[in-house]
Amino acid sequence: MSSRSIPISAISLVIVLAMLVVGCGTPAPPPAEPTPTSPEAVEPTATPVPEEVEPIIIGGVFNQTGWMATYDDPPRHGARAAVKKLNDEGGILGRPVELLEIDGKTDPAVVANAAIQLLEQGADFIVAPCDFDIGAPACIEAQKQGVACMSTCASSPLFNETVIGDLAFTLSEGCHGIGAVTAQMAWEFGWTKAYVITDLGWEYTRSLGDAFKWSWEKLGGELLGEDGYQPGDEDFSAHIARVKALEEAPDVILVACVMPEGATIFRQFRLAGIDTPLIASDGVDDPELVTAVGPENVYDIWYTTHAWFTEDAGPEYPEYIKYHEEVWGFPPDTGLAAQGWDVVTLFARAAERAGTTEGKAVAQEYEKMTEEPVLSGYVTWTPDDHVPTKPMVAIEVEGEEFRFLRWIEPPFMPPRDMFTK
Repeated sequence: MSSRSIPISAISLVIVLAMLVVGCGTPAPPPAEPTPTSPEAVEPTATPVPEEVEPIIIGGVFNQTGWMATYDDPPRHGARAAVKKLNDEGGILGRPVELLEIDGKTDPAVVANAAIQLLEQGADFIVAPCDFDIGAPACIEAQKQGVACMSTCASSPLFNETVIGDLAFTLSEGCHGIGAVTAQMAWEFGWTKAYVITDLGWEYTRSLGDAFKWSWEKLGGELLGEDGYQPGDEDFSAHIARVKALEEAPDVILVACVMPEGATIFRQFRLAGIDTPLIASDGVDDPELVTAVGPENVYDIWYTTHAWFTEDAGPEYPEYIKYHEEVWGFPPDTGLAAQGWDVVTLFARAAERAGTTEGKAVAQEYEKMTEEPVLSGYVTWTPDDHVPTKPMVAIEVEGEEFRFLRWIEPPFMPPRDMFTK
């Protein structure tokens, strides 16, 4: 058989065409996967989407209506200012802080329902009103839910771990302590003969009057007599007559009272010509005191209270005043506002130390606090006493001026069990 030769040019053309077909019609193999150690192996980092952090909720039952508004609205102002400071500094446990408020309307039943509503909204902590009779129901409801609770200034020694529960605290010195401090203030002024007038309608005022009398006699003072009245009384002419009928005029008259009756007594005594020094406690810590008594009748009046609102009261006050002004547009004008600030601040400290807002853990941190510094001096709680040991301030009122005098600590105070039986 014969053979035929193929020109080289034709062969070359076929090879070129074949290469073109392969190059255009068949996808190139993928590049080799980069090894884990190669730079190409590093995944690009996407901008993380921040997760929404659940806030820590503080539930505040503040009586904004009724006679208790005098004692609850200032702490509400202080509490909100403290929350602003906490959030400026990163919150609590890295979470923002939210303050929810409900008006307790100076009604124990409304206060209890308000606490229940706040707990249903997820409150991690409850701030209770400034009174045992009105405020205790809030802490009772918190106790049921395992949530820590603190009153801004309930002074009854009954506001304790036994009567309410192990998660309930108050920031106020007990009435037994307030009575002792007030007696000490009077004694330091050089007075030795006292007369006592007590509002018999409230646990707070009854305990205060009894504690003053106990402390006064312990100091060596003489009690010339005592009198009482009921909430809502407006005519104190009979009380005035009994004081004027005393064989010996007292050096000082203690009025264990709340507003507005306290101011009414001061005014009527002054208008009746009784110039005896008048003393009271935080029950008259109200900027409206001067207006109610009348500036011309405001002289030789002193009272004790938990804290104050001027820079001379302590080194931490300028910052507190600044935040109060930022939040509310005006500075504090009563010592009670600092109580709200301190309650929120102490909860933050306890939660940070415990690493949780769980009620039992927070309560245990409170119980470890010994002379814990706060605007209201310092505070000490123990597992056996949730009514703290703390100093108070002495205030003088003259004309339209309130003057901070000094911090006072009593050398002794009546035993708590005198007021808890």
